[in-house]
Amino acid sequence: KPGDPMNSVLHQKIVGNTSFGDRMPQGGSALAQADEEKIKNWIQNGAVKDWSGGSGGVVTTLAGSGSVGSADGTGTAASFNGPIGVAVDGSGNVYVAGYQNHRIRKITSAGVVTTLAGSGSVGSANGTGTAASFNEPIDVAVDGSGNVYVADYGNHLIRKITSAGVVTTLAGSGSVGSANGTGTAASFNYPSGVAVDGSGNVYV
Repeated sequence: KPGDPMNSVLHQKIVGNTSFGDRMPQGGSALAQADEEKIKNWIQNGAVKDWSGGSGGVVTTLAGSGSVGSADGTGTAASFNGPIGVAVDGSGNVYVAGYQNHRIRKITSAGVVTTLAGSGSVGSANGTGTAASFNEPIDVAVDGSGNVYVADYGNHLIRKITSAGVVTTLAGSGSVGSANGTGTAASFNYPSGVAVDGSGNVYV
């Protein structure tokens, strides 16, 4: 959205950050050469796209109506608001960080969208499904067991969501800082990216 400080982060994640490109299917690097306005539209149109790969790759809409919203549903019956970070599990399910919806969404390979976690209101509550809350979640990663890790940007936290939708705070005090430590003894300053390795180590 105009004037949002996240605009520069968005641009870096899409154009200048190779970690985003690594998450795109083969051929996704071509997106980085696209016109900036087209890239902006790709995000702001409120849909999650599927890039089939290759220089002549076909882009289809996996889910999203193109209008701002938070509706669950199949394909274009679903809606998003500021989808930014995405991750894919071994079964082809796509997880979406809804930056402006304050939700984490799950999309099956058939395009069925559900809310994995998040009430839709700003908060930092742990809990199951919509009993939990986030504040501008910006990125997600998924491990081999189906646990989803969230860079909870506005809360300065790293959150963990089990495949059953149970949300806990993995690390972070909730206050701005850079302290190392265990769990809530550690602190972050607007964490904007997250990844997980095969051993379950999370990188922020």
